[in-house]
Amino acid sequence: MKGGDAGWFTKDKLPKALADKAFSADVNWISDPIETDQAIYIIRVDQKKESRLKELAEVKADITRKIQTREAPAVLALHAQELFEKWGTSKKTLTEFAKENSLKEPKLSAKLSKDQTPEEGLKDLTANILASPESKQQVVELGDKEVLIEISELIEEGVESLELAKPKIAELLKTKAAKEQTRAKAEQILESIKKNEVAGLKEAATKSGLKAEELLDLTTSSAKGEVADPAIRDRVFNFTTAPQKPTEIFQVGDRFVLVELTAIKSPKPDELASGIEGMQRGLSKDMGDFSLNAFISKLKAETTIDIQPGLLAE
Repeated sequence: MKGGDAGWFTKDKLPKALADKAFSADVNWISDPIETDQAIYIIRVDQKKESRLKELAEVKADITRKIQTREAPAVLALHAQELFEKWGTSKKTLTEFAKENSLKEPKLSAKLSKDQTPEEGLKDLTANILASPESKQQVVELGDKEVLIEISELIEEGVESLELAKPKIAELLKTKAAKEQTRAKAEQILESIKKNEVAGLKEAATKSGLKAEELLDLTTSSAKGEVADPAIRDRVFNFTTAPQKPTEIFQVGDRFVLVELTAIKSPKPDELASGIEGMQRGLSKDMGDFSLNAFISKLKAETTIDIQPGLLAE
């Protein structure tokens, strides 16, 4: 609007409250304030034109645009069907056909589930495709788009395709084979020790190209590595004499372990005496605390008994 000039209006282009007043008034008429939901208006009617039928030349472009808009989906669907039939008889893949006919081809980076969309603007496409999974070639109407579809692989829900599963299966087989080989190697070493073919675990490991790990000064509380495994720890710390050669194979996770006890270090007399003395001191303190607590409890009880009569006397 310029300087209050709203230009020309047809009756259907104005709010009803304004249109009723303006189109029933004479030229140069000025209204009282008219209130609408949007604002308050004061109208002046400057000119009027009689309604008339427009010439075809005036409305041709508008009519053409409306017809195209109305008929576009049908035209698009017809064109898509023609392309679909042409593709079906060409015996070519969709990629080849799309390239030959200058069609846009969405690039899929992964296999899609029914809830996934290949790209923006193609919402619900995958769900529409899976509505007829038996049709490997399809044309799907999607709003203002017609989409040609080629299903390269259909994976049943919950069942992984062989191509996807192959690496996992290979890895599992390799892991299983490696475990079996490791177990066999451990059994071979244990057998050579039992037959006295080697002096001990260290020599057997060296001959097999392995390295034996030596752990020193272990106690039940400081056991580490595989020795911390309950089965191995109980076995090692239940021995009273050394050396002790391996007699069985322990499995800890994916590892197979042979354990040889080479020496048992007994505490020195002064360390033993010091330990016993410390235990005695701790025991004496515990007993002292217990006796003191018992004595205090006894005093509390006696005090309670002594003061109760006084309270009753009051």
